[in-house]
Amino acid sequence: MADVTTRDDIWRTALNRCVRGGETVVPEDIANDTGASERTVRDCLLVMAQSGWLDRTPTPSGTVRYK
Repeated sequence: MADVTTRDDIWRTALNRCVRGGETVVPEDIANDTGASERTVRDCLLVMAQSGWLDRTPTPSGTVRYK
């Protein structure tokens, strides 16, 4: 079996929290859960949103939330 990468961990965590758990998260939440950098998390969450897995909602304050 292949080793789990950081990006795999980010995807798994985001899917569990957002899709299964119905939560809304910010990249910092996933970074704290996985130990990954926020930049890597932001990149992964953006791809997930572009692929239809998550909804991406920018706020007026500049924060981006994912559900």
